[in-house]
Amino acid sequence: MRLTIYSDKQGGWVDNVPATFTPSAEVVDRNNAGYGPRLAEADAIASARNDGLVQKDWNDASYRGGRIGLLYGVNDDWEALVQHTTQTLEAEGSFLIDPSLGRAHASTTFTPDFNRDEFGLTTWTLNGRLANLDLVYTGGHLSREVDSIVDYTHYNSGGGYITYYLCSGNIQEPTDPNNCYDPTKQYVDDTTNTRTTHEFRVATDPSRRWRLLGGLYINDTKTTHVGDYHDGAVNAAHAEHINNFNNDNSGDGFLLGNTALPTPGVNSSGPRASSVTFFNDYTRTEEELAFFGEAAFDLTDQWTLSLSARRYDLTSGLQGASNFSFGCRYGIGPNAQGTADGRCNGTDFSNDVTLRLRLLGQYADSGDDSLILNARSPNGEDGSPRDLFRGGGSNQATLDAIKSGSLSLAGMQPDGTINEVDTIIHATLTWLPTDDLLVFATFSEGYRPATLNRNGGQFANAQTGVFENYAVPPVALTDRLYNYELGMKGDFLDGLLRVNATAYRSEIEDMQVSRYDPLNVAFNYFIENVGDARVQGLEVDFQWLPTQALTLTGAFSVLDTRLQRVNPQLVGVSVPVGADLPLSPKFSGNLRVRYDFPLNRWGADAFLTASVTHRGRSLSGLVGKAEYMDDTLFHQTGRHSGLQIHNEGGAFGNITIPDASAEGGRRLPLNSRFVNPAATTFNVSVGLTKDDWRAELFVDNLGNEKAPIVQVGGRYTPVVTMQRPRSLGVRLSYDLE
Repeated sequence: MRLTIYSDKQGGWVDNVPATFTPSAEVVDRNNAGYGPRLAEADAIASARNDGLVQKDWNDASYRGGRIGLLYGVNDDWEALVQHTTQTLEAEGSFLIDPSLGRAHASTTFTPDFNRDEFGLTTWTLNGRLANLDLVYTGGHLSREVDSIVDYTHYNSGGGYITYYLCSGNIQEPTDPNNCYDPTKQYVDDTTNTRTTHEFRVATDPSRRWRLLGGLYINDTKTTHVGDYHDGAVNAAHAEHINNFNNDNSGDGFLLGNTALPTPGVNSSGPRASSVTFFNDYTRTEEELAFFGEAAFDLTDQWTLSLSARRYDLTSGLQGASNFSFGCRYGIGPNAQGTADGRCNGTDFSNDVTLRLRLLGQYADSGDDSLILNARSPNGEDGSPRDLFRGGGSNQATLDAIKSGSLSLAGMQPDGTINEVDTIIHATLTWLPTDDLLVFATFSEGYRPATLNRNGGQFANAQTGVFENYAVPPVALTDRLYNYELGMKGDFLDGLLRVNATAYRSEIEDMQVSRYDPLNVAFNYFIENVGDARVQGLEVDFQWLPTQALTLTGAFSVLDTRLQRVNPQLVGVSVPVGADLPLSPKFSGNLRVRYDFPLNRWGADAFLTASVTHRGRSLSGLVGKAEYMDDTLFHQTGRHSGLQIHNEGGAFGNITIPDASAEGGRRLPLNSRFVNPAATTFNVSVGLTKDDWRAELFVDNLGNEKAPIVQVGGRYTPVVTMQRPRSLGVRLSYDLE
């Protein structure tokens, strides 16, 4: 039996500083889905302040957990191992930093941020020998729940329908005042994940010249996600605005869409909180059955060839719905929204993902045009049914895109799932010229499964420029990896030096990339295939003992990456052909030195360690929106980010930015990305051991290196994460015999 119990409280180091947020008319008016009048026409605009949340070092985190393992020797040939691991992480505050503030570790957040992540993982393994065969059965079950509260006030700087959420004039009589209320917004998320796996392997005697291995693998995964978006409701006027126009006569929040026939995949029911104006409710599933096998043959005493293959059958599903409070915005009355009692249920504006994906799957199976052409959601504003595939298009436009081949339904099944059946292979040739040196060459294939998108088949809201005829793909196809390696593993200098080195080239087809673009396309994250890419490089690690007291270990990586093809629909959105892949420094490495020496006077042993880690310059993201994000920040706050921007050539997107030197005083922003600068971090420590005791004094990040990484997903203005600043500490330990 082995048992570990731990509690780790980590202090914060990011400050939430005083700030005021006032929505910018220039920024809000960029939203192609801006609903109602411009913000600039409002009679009154409220601001948000974060006075009650100002705090120094507010991003505390605590970890609590344990692990227990039980190993039972059944007999000389069989043993069973069962392990269980559990952990709870609770974090407060934000780890995102606003570089435009000009302070080392500062943010401006307007609602409380909190995250609780709890999981339990149980695994089991039974292995033994039957005749001349080695048998292994192993499995596991994971149960995880993540509850988060996230400040979403930044949605005012780029999200769609902002004036609907902010202002009253667009839903009252034209002569009424157009007041724009508290812009504070918050996102409350509840995500659960369960996963069960089983694997069974049979292998022949490893000492024989011919060796065979075979087995099967089963995976069953389910993820549920419920997320509520809350409007400000901090002041009484805004609370009344919400109650009057986002809710039914009871003052409760709007109901789940399709309440009479609940949408499969939905995990919640009943009215939302009175401040909720939009919510997601989804279930993703993944079921996989795979068979694998390997044959290895010793060609000679020095040469060995192995060939393996994996055949998999994978089905992925997405069900559920998103709902807006738009169905409530004209007030409550008899049959106001197509319901007998006139209650506000949001059905008219339900984004029924289950229905949409099933219709696409049924069309892929039957080719019946009427399935798409007659697809209707409940009554629209004028009482008539609306096209299910709308946005910036229509049912007819979606059907035309499918028939032209620009909207792929590959792999879709009549029940709305996507199924993939394929085989990947692996081959390795090894050479042992001496007992201390191994040389190998490998070819292998890999993949990421296809995935389904919530707004699949819906045309972009913006249908001009680069977004003309653009529709969200229902399926992001499997991206395939073809990998070639040549490497060596060797011991030299009578075993005092060990070196491992691998040169490789990887080719990726239809690389998947996630995108969040509510201004032009859709309100939800979606994944699409950007194109093809190539990665090639060299990795080396070593361990050297120059003397009995001195140990040197290190590693380095040299990378060369390229985007080699771009999907035509993403030209002008993604970075262009020839661009580097994101977060791929051309050089990175680390070196660690340890010196051990005795303290004879005290009967103890001491050590000194020093390490250096270097990460080269890299770029963030594959979508070229850096200049646009920086311009949004400037018009929202009057500040630029101060981050370095790399121009990729050409223009980005569809929305113009002010430029006095351009015709008409506006131009398209540059297709550009933020730069993550090179960073070098030093750590040092000194310690001693005596009997069962050990003490160590350490300093991590000695030079207080920031090492920022720009985060571009789901944000409209640039933010970064940074490594923990210089930390000093003492570690004490005692070994129980």
